[in-house]
Amino acid sequence: MKAIDKEWLQRCINEPDTYKIVVDNDCQWIEFDMNGETCTLDLCPFVYGWEFALELLKFMGCNAESV
Repeated sequence: MKAIDKEWLQRCINEPDTYKIVVDNDCQWIEFDMNGETCTLDLCPFVYGWEFALELLKFMGCNAESV
């Protein structure tokens, strides 16, 4: 996971009323309002949702791996 992705995840944790993470099986993004428009930001462009879940566990400090 890139540093910028970690920064955005931290923003989502700190401001859950402002930022929403949307997860699909093959993509994930952050939605937020900017001047009345819904904006999106691709988050960790992994191929599958399980890869994103694995990276989230690592971000949280877990000793995690895929098998």
